[in-house]
Amino acid sequence: MDDFFISNRKILETEIVKLITQNKKFWSKTYPWANDVLIKLEKFALPGKMLRGLLVMLAAEARTKSDIQDAIRIAAALELIHSGLL
Repeated sequence: MDDFFISNRKILETEIVKLITQNKKFWSKTYPWANDVLIKLEKFALPGKMLRGLLVMLAAEARTKSDIQDAIRIAAALELIHSGLL
């Protein structure tokens, strides 16, 4: 199981960075402070353990044994929501 968490953490980190980058482009046009907020959210979220998101990916992989791209997006969203609430 440790191998799963180690190998998939980078996938989750990449998805988080992708989501934040997309949102920076979208929200910075409307709200000038959005870019700063998203940078801080990214800095807070990435060093964490990301256990919740990785558990979502683990459950999806065990269940589907196929494309888990939706689970990766859900896991990244879950991690960002959790970090934003903290």
